Amino acid sequence: MSGSVIGRERNICLELVNQYCMANFDRSLCWQKTASGEVAQRKCPFSYCQNVEGCEEIENNYTVQRICNENGSWAEPMYAQCIDVLKYHPHCIVGFCRTCPDLLREMVINVSLTLSIVSVALLVASVMWMLIEGGYLYSRFTVFGMRSIDCPNYAFLFCGWGVPFVVVVSWTIIHQRRSSQNQNSFCWLPYAQGAHLWILSATMGLALILNLLFLLGIVLILVQKLRAENTAESKKIWRTVKSTLLLVPLLGVSNIPLFYEPSQPSSVYMLGSAILQHSQGIFIAVLYCFLNGEVQNAMKRQLLRLKMHILSEQPRFEIERSYIPDEINELDSKLGMPMGELNYTDGSKRPHNSH
Repeated sequence: MSGSVIGRERNICLELVNQYCMANFDRSLCWQKTASGEVAQRKCPFSYCQNVEGCEEIENNYTVQRICNENGSWAEPMYAQCIDVLKYHPHCIVGFCRTCPDLLREMVINVSLTLSIVSVALLVASVMWMLIEGGYLYSRFTVFGMRSIDCPNYAFLFCGWGVPFVVVVSWTIIHQRRSSQNQNSFCWLPYAQGAHLWILSATMGLALILNLLFLLGIVLILVQKLRAENTAESKKIWRTVKSTLLLVPLLGVSNIPLFYEPSQPSSVYMLGSAILQHSQGIFIAVLYCFLNGEVQNAMKRQLLRLKMHILSEQPRFEIERSYIPDEINELDSKLGMPMGELNYTDGSKRPHNSH
């Protein structure tokens, strides 16, 4: 009696167990208790990027299916759609959308900062080479011009490239430390922000002021020489000063007003600053190259040579002098003679070869 009761209860329990698939973990997802014959669905075991357009639809449309069999056992989970996500939509996965843009951002920032540092270094170097040019010109008008010993080249190289390198490296280190304190930005602080800008401004400003003093010294020396020669006429002095003013763009003296920047610069100031900063090379090329008489004559000679070269390559036709006899008898007596001998039978002298 008791055995039949126990058997009946056992069958009921087995039927209840077979009606459900118990919770199971397949090493990727946890499958909850599911009725027999039903298909359970779970989202793919990925973390999706919420800020990428279209990834929300992919998260809802691509799922994992697992069938609960009639006997209460689980079938193998089907991850085919998740594999498709990895193949065709990897940009929606957190591991990609966070890591790859970070690498791209770092690369772009590093390239941008490198170009910025190189640009600043070239700017300081150009001003230092202007100072070298101004000092060299001034030395030619003074006692140093009478000496045969010139300044060694390594001194010019150190002043033109070494000093800008030290200045820009110092400014870069301080600017990097100041920029790293801003946790809300991946980029540097603006170029003109911070008191350490004086590392650059003081170097370039001092070089331009020295060039201005060199220019005034050259004008003063020329005027004194004119007066010493008793030719101190106002026209000659003005012509001398006027010709000396051509050194202004070469020595960069025109950039001195740019060191004063108002708190709220107007459009006139910005336009003048852009013209003075970016037109210096054009002014120098026009004044010292294209308007120079020697350069113009050299260009004319080159154009003339090019024209002669083009004309010389054209086909030429040479005309030889023919012998036309005056009488028939003369023709008979000179049959068989070479053309070279016939040309000299009219009484002209044959040239003699000199050995």
